[in-house]
Amino acid sequence: MQDIKKLFAAIGKDEVDESCSHLIASGIIDSLDIIALVSVIEKEYGKKLDAKYIQAENFINFATLQNMLNSYLAE
Repeated sequence: MQDIKKLFAAIGKDEVDESCSHLIASGIIDSLDIIALVSVIEKEYGKKLDAKYIQAENFINFATLQNMLNSYLAE
């Protein structure tokens, strides 16, 4: 989960950690933050993030984001 923390730090959201849940519903992140995260993910892993992964349910918390990254990296 440290990789997820690094992604949030890269977009200036250092306060987001594994204990945060409902990131979107709680207003911790918004659509612009998701776009920034997608950009950081693509730079970090060197490949484009397919649109099928850019869905709100993949950005609920650290676990859902990790699951999405695992699927993305397995392709």
